[in-house]
Amino acid sequence: MDATHRRIVDASNSSEREFVAGVVDELSRRFSAWIVTPQQLEAWETGLGWIWEACQGLPTSAGGWLILPEYVPPLSSIRPDLVIATGERAFVIEQKTGGQKVGRSAEVQLERYAREIWGSVGIARRGALYPVLMTSGASDGPPARLESPWTSSGGYLNVLVPSQLGEILAGVALKDHSVPQLEAWTEAKYDLHPSIVEAATALIAHVEDRNVLTHVADDEELNRVREVLLDCVSQAKRDGKRVVVMVTGVPGSGKTLVGLRLAHDPDLQAALPAGSGTPLYLTGNGPLVQVLVEAIARDHHSRYPEEGMAQSRAWAGSKVKLVRAITADDFPVDSHVVVFDEGQRIWTAEQMRLKHGKDHNVSEAEAILATLEDREWAVLVVLIGGGQEINRGEAGPATWMEAISTRTVSDFVWSGLVSSEVAVAGDSRAVQDPQLHLRVSRRASSAAALSEWVEMLLDGELTAAEALRTREFPLFPLVVTRDLEVAKKWVRDSVEHDAADGFRPTSGAFASSKNGRLRAYGLEVGSGSRDEIDWPKWFLDRAPSVHASELLEVAASEFKCQGLELDYALVGWSWDLVWIDQKWRPRRLNKSKASWHNLKLDAEYLINAYRVLLTRCRRGMVIWVPEGNAGDPSRDVAGMNEVFGALIAAGVMPLEEGPSPAGPPGLVPARTA
Repeated sequence: MDATHRRIVDASNSSEREFVAGVVDELSRRFSAWIVTPQQLEAWETGLGWIWEACQGLPTSAGGWLILPEYVPPLSSIRPDLVIATGERAFVIEQKTGGQKVGRSAEVQLERYAREIWGSVGIARRGALYPVLMTSGASDGPPARLESPWTSSGGYLNVLVPSQLGEILAGVALKDHSVPQLEAWTEAKYDLHPSIVEAATALIAHVEDRNVLTHVADDEELNRVREVLLDCVSQAKRDGKRVVVMVTGVPGSGKTLVGLRLAHDPDLQAALPAGSGTPLYLTGNGPLVQVLVEAIARDHHSRYPEEGMAQSRAWAGSKVKLVRAITADDFPVDSHVVVFDEGQRIWTAEQMRLKHGKDHNVSEAEAILATLEDREWAVLVVLIGGGQEINRGEAGPATWMEAISTRTVSDFVWSGLVSSEVAVAGDSRAVQDPQLHLRVSRRASSAAALSEWVEMLLDGELTAAEALRTREFPLFPLVVTRDLEVAKKWVRDSVEHDAADGFRPTSGAFASSKNGRLRAYGLEVGSGSRDEIDWPKWFLDRAPSVHASELLEVAASEFKCQGLELDYALVGWSWDLVWIDQKWRPRRLNKSKASWHNLKLDAEYLINAYRVLLTRCRRGMVIWVPEGNAGDPSRDVAGMNEVFGALIAAGVMPLEEGPSPAGPPGLVPARTA
């Protein structure tokens, strides 16, 4: 990371003029690609003068503490004025040098900085993080003291005048005598899970442009999987083997991130034979490919504007491929390593014949293995979401296990290294490895147990779900309402509450493709290949674009949103899944008779659809349960009343209980010390 840094000793052993001029000169060079205005230079000089003053007279034990002006966390767009890191504490400081009083916009800005750094920089989270607003416009009160440090649910904002910072640091120096490691801050890796779009663009930018430094997912579980995969590739290359590796995980656990990392891992690319193609990232998820390609193309075009968008899209399309390009269009693969994401959506042989004609007599899994058999060794990494098969012809791990067995009977030999969640027969050539299952959801950084809660909810274990919610993520915004307009307002208020300093959370609506009757309330649901929605623009555009998801006019179905995510989600619940006799009943609408009938065939696909829909959010979710209409049998009132009651019993907060003083219901207001 391109980071400016100093130690406390650098400030205490130099004059104010020397210290300030040296840092300002370095910052000016660092941001030479931008226009540095006189106002910015003046703000730097004033703020650094405050820091120099605070460093004077500190004991020698504090000399090694870090001063990080204009600190940028990995994979983040934020840039707080300053971070001061001691061995056990960190201060994220926003300086208001114009003498103005602190307003709500400044507080929201600092809240965002604290949340981003706490959630993405492991060294900050493992110690104590204190957000500080420093302004000469604050009142000079009693001796300064620190309030409780920031946590996943928020915390206090410490408002100080410049002279009080020195008092705070002097008090910390009496307790903290350790020295922070520079690399832990300047070379910090992203410690949680960025959005898939952020990860894709950043990883590929890292490979293509060495000036863009990104270190993604410094996470013990994800790194462990990466090491297993790299070791498997090394052994396959050494011993001339062909191996299928199956990685499983709960929704939001980082499966796609693992795949993107591996496909663009410099260590792996360096280990491949000279002349071999780079690892290929494949997926059976068409909308995911479209969104990632468009996001990568936009990022590429922004860095290389001389290349038109058409050229950028063609380049991005070579980085992420839909699996049908291989199984149906004979796209050539010249790599020894292929990553297949959303592997649960692999087609069976029957589905292949249905989609591509009778000449296709093998499953999609077999077709991919056959493509890789013309080389002396190969590794196929398959990423599988448990319980996320959402359409006919998708048989998940069983199809892959059958392909390994079938291809091994022929002239080639395949073996498997699979997650402990994948069933293995006694005579199978596959070996289980528990390290290949991702158990922690990273999508919602303050609700790691959200996917487990959804699992309990859909299993009908409402009491257990409520207990999990209360125990693991009681403050995470998870609310329910009977009014669509109220739900929309909650999403918009949540976005405004979190928006600051050029950052605006993403938001959008989701609903089942089989919902049947949400159109009656003005919410369209796009799901088929023929709908008119431009889904990459739906995910990537922002208002005032009429394509943007945040307008909350069109909902994405399970087919359009699987593998993708937004910050705030509005999930529309419909009559296709109702709570009857203490059990969820999947149903299908007879449109001619306006009546619902229980599903027997494909019932699990509808349950899985709601599993997908309820795990798309990163910051919060509102579930809208329509009131129904007594005069319309396709919108019966009793069915939705039961659904609403079940959600309440599972721990979802009724939105009608009223908003909190500082923001939408379910959000924890920051407290100012």
